[in-house]
Amino acid sequence: MIVGLVILPLYLTAQIQPVQHRLCATNEKEMYRIYEQLLDSTITNRFMSYGIINSFDSKDTLIKIEQYCYWENSSPEMYVCERNRYIVSMSNSMPVAFYERLLNYLKLLGEKNNYFYKQFSTIPLDQIRASLIKHYESGKLTKIQSLKVLKLIELVTLRMVNDGYNFYFLYGSPKYMSDTIRQVLINAIEHPFYPESYLNFYIKNVIDSAYIDTTGIPNDIVKKFQKLGYLPGNELNNMIQLGRFFIYKTKGEKAGISPGQAYLNEKIAEYPMQGYLNINIIVDYVVKRKDMILIPYLQEFRRKHPDYPIKPF
Repeated sequence: MIVGLVILPLYLTAQIQPVQHRLCATNEKEMYRIYEQLLDSTITNRFMSYGIINSFDSKDTLIKIEQYCYWENSSPEMYVCERNRYIVSMSNSMPVAFYERLLNYLKLLGEKNNYFYKQFSTIPLDQIRASLIKHYESGKLTKIQSLKVLKLIELVTLRMVNDGYNFYFLYGSPKYMSDTIRQVLINAIEHPFYPESYLNFYIKNVIDSAYIDTTGIPNDIVKKFQKLGYLPGNELNNMIQLGRFFIYKTKGEKAGISPGQAYLNEKIAEYPMQGYLNINIIVDYVVKRKDMILIPYLQEFRRKHPDYPIKPF
C-alpha cells in the first residue's frame, strides 16, 4: 500500500524484517519535502540514493519513491530491501505550470556548492523534457501556449547540457534542436572535460578513508587474523575491517604504493564524471542526422585530442 507523506529518517532506518518503504506526494509541498529527504539521505550516506527518474501517468500523484527491494537467489530465498536505494517516478501528466515551477526549484537547488545538490537538480530534467514534449505534441495547446512550451523544452535541454553534461537527448528528439542548443554542443566540443571540482568534491567528501582504517585494532588480533585468515564471530567487525585492509595491502604491494593509495586509486577510477565528456554521442547525432554545422568543430576536436577514441564521421 502506498502511503501519503510520512517523514521518515530514511538513512537511519534499520529493518529487522524486509518492509518496503513507499512514499508518494499529491501536492508540491509534499513532493519537495520528500525529495529533500531523499537528498539528505544521499548526503549522509555519501552516495546517490537513486539513478534515474521513471515516469508514470497520473493527474493526482506527483511523485512516487519506492525502496529498492528484490528477491535474492539464496537458500532460503530472501526478500531484501536495500538501505538508501530508491526507485523514483514522476507524473508525466501534470499541467505545464507544474513543470515550470519544478524547473525553478531545481535551478535553485543546483546553485548549492555541493555535487549531490547538482546531481539532484539535473537528474529530473530528462523526464521534465519528455513531459513537456508530450504536452507540445498533444495538439491541445493554443499557439501561444505551444510557443511557451517550446521555449521551456529548449531551456530544459540547455540545462541538461550545461549543468548535467547530458547529451543522451540527441538519441531521442533531435527535431527540437535549435541554434541555441547547437551552440552549447559546440561549447562542449570546445571544452570537452568535466569540471575538476566534481572529482575534487568526490575525493574530499565522498570517498570514505575509514573504509580500510585498522587504527585501534590490537596487534594480537591482527596477528590472529593473519595466521587464521578469519576471526571468531564475536570479532566480526574486526575481521571485516582487517579483510578490507589486507586486500588493498596486497594491491598496493603489487603497484608499489600504500594500501590507502591503492584504495583511493580504485575509487577514483570508479568515478564517472571525470575526464572527457561523452563527445561520441554528439558524433552519433551528427552522423545520423547529418548536422553539417557541427562537423568542423568535431574535426578540430579530433586534431586537438588524438587520445580520445572518437568514432568516424
